Amino acid sequence: MNSLVKDGFSCVVFPFQFDAARLVGEAFNAPLKKQNGKEDRIWEPDKLRANHMKENISSMLGLGTTQGRIGQVYSLRDSVRRELGIPDGRTTLHFSCRGREDDISCKLPYVRLALFDTGVGFLEYTFSDLPEEPEAVVDLNYFLCEIKGGGNLLHFTRKLGKEEQEEVSLSLSEMMRKLTEHLGEIHDFDAQPGLHYVDNKPLLFSYLLLDQTDADFGRLLFNLRTNFKSSYQVPQEQYDLQQSSGVFHPFDNVWWGTSLNATVCCAALTENEKTNEFFRTTFPSNLRETYLQLFLLRQHQRYCMQKLQSLYAAAGSELLGVKSEDIPGAYQRITDLRERGVSFKLRCMFSDPATVEHINEYDRFVRDNLHIPQTMRDFEDSVDQLSRVAAALKEKMEAQEQKKREERQKRRDNVILVFTAVWTTIVGFSSAWDISETLTGQSIWFDTPWIILPIVLALLPVSVAIYDLIRKQKKK
Repeated sequence: MNSLVKDGFSCVVFPFQFDAARLVGEAFNAPLKKQNGKEDRIWEPDKLRANHMKENISSMLGLGTTQGRIGQVYSLRDSVRRELGIPDGRTTLHFSCRGREDDISCKLPYVRLALFDTGVGFLEYTFSDLPEEPEAVVDLNYFLCEIKGGGNLLHFTRKLGKEEQEEVSLSLSEMMRKLTEHLGEIHDFDAQPGLHYVDNKPLLFSYLLLDQTDADFGRLLFNLRTNFKSSYQVPQEQYDLQQSSGVFHPFDNVWWGTSLNATVCCAALTENEKTNEFFRTTFPSNLRETYLQLFLLRQHQRYCMQKLQSLYAAAGSELLGVKSEDIPGAYQRITDLRERGVSFKLRCMFSDPATVEHINEYDRFVRDNLHIPQTMRDFEDSVDQLSRVAAALKEKMEAQEQKKREERQKRRDNVILVFTAVWTTIVGFSSAWDISETLTGQSIWFDTPWIILPIVLALLPVSVAIYDLIRKQKKK
């Protein structure tokens, strides 16, 4: 007997980079003018509760509507959906995708925006009312995240009046451009600037409540956690629930699966109705309030380190050809980058975020499969290298300053020498004149050839001093 999906949701998460200056005064949340002439903001702070999270972790993205320490999560206001051409949460959507003859039905109850002060953001679409067939959910998840090609579309009927309606088709990328328009220029994490999501596809966080687990559950969990479509053929050992590092089994009826592409929780109904009610009501709320928030915090670490590493690499390339006059500017840029790295580590890294151990185990499971510890070690090495580069640049700057001070002192010495020479010559000329007359035994005047003798005698001490100074400078 095949498993059926009794409840669940799928969050498609678009990571992107933006100018963090747009957060000042919520410049990204400019009022939208509606058809009735009134203005309304697109986003409002999401009322996070963060069940079982420690205070220092829950405060990262804010608690309730309190401003978060490193970022903030916003919800799309239902009152502006129509103005933006986005279906409301009650409208049934029909998703058409390549490789399927029939559409997949779902709804879009939540759209959220998570913005971090590091300049990393996530746009999150939550789809509910998933199909009962697990394979259809696998295809829905895969093709919602398959942005390239543009053939995967959501279709819905929009009422224009009492008797009038229209059929609308749109893609997630079209919606994204509308929803992030006021964030200015944004980029994904592909190699090319702009929004492509080809090399780095959107992420997935999903929950499925199954009526039971069958013999094919290992393959289902693999396809969900890797976000592979059901037609992919992989070795059978990948479906082994006991051997894979990407599977976490905290309770008898709960399995987590994760990879770089997706994180999914699959739960199965039991013979205990009280337990079943928990997985229908309380647990989905916990997933969105706590587990999804930890997922976003870990993904933020992943993408922020990736962003900073690219900036470090660019700074390293710039230093290869830096000119002496550009060293102060290079030193400032390196110092700023190093400080950003240190600030990120102190403010954004954490361990054991909850007061419940199986939530901490889930967090470690996600963290390790995202390779956060290894990436962090590489990141710290980069920060250390920046520190060494900054120290070397500072040494060069100090050497340049010392050289400039010596040159300024040399110029001052030369000016003093010239004035001293002129004064000494003037003062000594009278004495040299008397000595010359004594030596020659006759009166000397300017029209006599002997006038050269007092001039030579007056200039001799100055000439010796100048020669000695030049000799010392050349030697130095």
